[in-house]
Amino acid sequence: PIHMILGNNYLQTGFYDLAIEHYWKIYRGYPDDPLINLCLGLCFLFSVMSRVNKKKEETVFNAQYFFKRYYEKRLDDHPTEAYFNMARMYHHLSVTPKAIEYYE
Repeated sequence: PIHMILGNNYLQTGFYDLAIEHYWKIYRGYPDDPLINLCLGLCFLFSVMSRVNKKKEETVFNAQYFFKRYYEKRLDDHPTEAYFNMARMYHHLSVTPKAIEYYE
């Protein structure tokens, strides 16, 4: 769908709020899709580091929420990928002990 293409484009160019808008339109119809949950989690994760983000704690919570949903949906079929992406999230947030737990 066009929203996925636009969301990916905005994610790649750093316009995370716009990417979230497009991914959200897909999420409403497919809330259990692991890829959409991962994309939303990435948008929130990357926007945590933005200088203009005034709600960093809320953004971290949203990133963790969508990564956890992704992890739960992906774990049975692709456990290595699910563990690795969770580790990357915690690594990006500088939660090293939790990252190591998932890397192992």
